[in-house]
Amino acid sequence: MTGYSSAALCFVPDIATAFHRAYGEGDEETTRTLLAEFYLPFAELRDRVPGYAVALVKAGARLAGLAVGPTRPPLVDPTPEHVERLAEVVARGRAALAALERAAA
Repeated sequence: MTGYSSAALCFVPDIATAFHRAYGEGDEETTRTLLAEFYLPFAELRDRVPGYAVALVKAGARLAGLAVGPTRPPLVDPTPEHVERLAEVVARGRAALAALERAAA
């Protein structure tokens, strides 16, 4: 049985499913591109503050239009600057995915 779990699925399901598909199919270009353009920048932002592994997923869900509440203590919500950076990371990941899809068409 193969599996894949990523909190990214909660707020960027398009990127998460494309990454899973690419990895499973051995599509190294897509895998590397999504790692470079979304996953690594997201991980860098996540690692800035303890608890951001939860807080950024909730912020990402809010950016996606989902009604989720605040992060519960002792964790903290991301700063406005970090939410803005998260939005940029998401946009960058989606732009990379769109470019890959255009190239494949």
